[in-house]
Amino acid sequence: MNAWHITTATHNSRYSQRMFDNYVKLDEPIWLSENDELVITESIAEVAKEDRLNILEYNICGDHMHILLICEKEKLSTIVGKLKAISSRKCNIARGRTSTRGHAPLSGTSLGIGESSETRGHVPLSGTSLGIGEASETRGHVPLSGTSL
Repeated sequence: MNAWHITTATHNSRYSQRMFDNYVKLDEPIWLSENDELVITESIAEVAKEDRLNILEYNICGDHMHILLICEKEKLSTIVGKLKAISSRKCNIARGRTSTRGHAPLSGTSLGIGESSETRGHVPLSGTSLGIGEASETRGHVPLSGTSL
């Protein structure tokens, strides 16, 4: 098992060089209200409890959130996909946006997201102080050091 620092951002709240290079035009960024943050946090807590996820740390801000998750590399993509899908759906429902815009609604416990060894940009934290796995790169995230779990 590895420790993964997961970060997500709301729609259009961040602008990358890749977006600039490809002339991506931005809409208005989505900023979370206090109620949105509460709905998202409750959704993530619910999924974490139901799926018995090992979330060590969690923080949500107006345009992004951080999760420190312990899991197998092969499960990471599915877990992150499920957390994002369920929390965004519940947040949209709370905001009065219930349309699926042509997408099939979520059903059961499977989201149709296949198991994958690909991590889609998430890199495990350095395991020197955690005792769990090593990362060869951090992609902008600083490994936890001197932290006792």
